[in-house]
Amino acid sequence: MEKPGTELTLALIKPDAVQAGHVERIMHAMERHGFVVVTHALIHVSVKGNMKSMHLFVTGVNDIQKIYAS
Repeated sequence: MEKPGTELTLALIKPDAVQAGHVERIMHAMERHGFVVVTHALIHVSVKGNMKSMHLFVTGVNDIQKIYAS
């Protein structure tokens, strides 16, 4: 896991860049600018179906209400 005090950044690559085949170039650019890719995943997010799944992936918290209640 990350060291205490380490900041984490979520980077999303837009679907048009994925379709155009720019993912590898974008990830290399992030690394050249000092970012370390800890993990990556290709997920499809739709407003109706997968927002809860994306929330779990990003936060690690299965219950969205726990995040907003605190």
